[in-house]
Amino acid sequence: MATKYYNGIIDSAAALYVKNFSADELRAIETFCSCPVGQKYMQRSGELPQLSQQIGEYAGRKASKDLKARVASRKRSQVPGIAIATAPTRRLGKRSSDTRADVRQAFALF
Repeated sequence: MATKYYNGIIDSAAALYVKNFSADELRAIETFCSCPVGQKYMQRSGELPQLSQQIGEYAGRKASKDLKARVASRKRSQVPGIAIATAPTRRLGKRSSDTRADVRQAFALF
């Protein structure tokens, strides 16, 4: 019974590769995977996307921290006539669209 499902997985994977690569490309992939560099790539390829994601998350946190510091700096300098909001807030008697306009105006300073 397990062989039936295993064979189905193999057949589906083969169809996926045939759909996306020519026969020559599949032979080149096989050649690459057989050489030492290809084997090293295959060993490491599982962890590379995860590490790349961590790099992106770190860069995003760093950019966010920098933006917050820039907003705080602008707020401290008290640009005349513009109230800088660090996050959209809803005030009594004020429509949320007005608050979004305030935020857009604040970020236009950058």
